[in-house]
Amino acid sequence: MPHGRWHSDDIVQRPSNQVSGVERLAEVARERSQVYWFLSTFYTTRPDARFFADLAGRVAALEAAGTDPAGEGVDHLRSALNEPDAGGLAERLTVEYTRLFRGLSANYGPPPPYESLYRGSQLMGEVTAAVMARYAAAGFGVIDEDLGPQDHIGAELKFMALLCHDEIAAWERADRDAAARSWKLQREFLAKHLLRWVPAYCRRLQEESVERFYIGAALLTEHAVIADNGVLDDLLMTAEAE
Repeated sequence: MPHGRWHSDDIVQRPSNQVSGVERLAEVARERSQVYWFLSTFYTTRPDARFFADLAGRVAALEAAGTDPAGEGVDHLRSALNEPDAGGLAERLTVEYTRLFRGLSANYGPPPPYESLYRGSQLMGEVTAAVMARYAAAGFGVIDEDLGPQDHIGAELKFMALLCHDEIAAWERADRDAAARSWKLQREFLAKHLLRWVPAYCRRLQEESVERFYIGAALLTEHAVIADNGVLDDLLMTAEAE
C-alpha cells in the first residue's frame, strides 16, 4: 500500500503549470497518494508508540522544508508530540480516539465519521450506496472492511490514495490517457463526496476535540482535500490544453 516519507509538499500544494515529463507527474501522484493514505491513519489507527514515531518523522520533514501551507495543523501536532509524558499522551489520545470516532453514544461524542451521517441521517442508505458505486466504477470493492460501512472518512481517503496509486502505474507504462481518466475519477470523487462533507466535518472536529493532536489532524485533512481540488483542476486544465 502507498507509504513513505512525507515530503515538504505532502500537504498538497499546486504544482506549477510548467510541470511536464512523466517522471514528475508520477512523483506528484506518489506524493498525493502518500498524503491521503497517511491522513486516513488519524481516523483508523489508535495512537501508539509506532504511530507517534512515524508521525514525528513526518513532522520533522515538514519543519526541515521550512515552508508549510498547513502550519497551524503541524503546530498542533508538534505541541502534542513534544509532551514529556509520552505514555500519558497515548492514554489520553486513545480515550479521545474512541470518543471522537467510535460513536458510542450521542452524549459522549460526535457521530462517527461516516459521510452518510453528515450528509443525511442513515447509515447504509443512498449515500453509502453512491460511495460504493464510485469504488466499483474505479475497479475497487470494499476498501477497509474493519471500518464497517465504506463511506467512513478513513475508507474514502484510502480510496483517493489508491486512485493516485493507479495513476502512478499509468505513468509508469506511459499511458497518458489512463492517467487522465484517473484524474477525472479523483476529481469526481472529491466533488461528489469528500468536498461535500469532509471540510465541514473537520471544522466540527476542531470544535469537539479536547486534544490539540486531533485538532491538528482535522486542520491538515481540511487543508489537504481543499488544496488537492486545485491540484486536480490544474492537472486537468493542462491535459485539456495539450
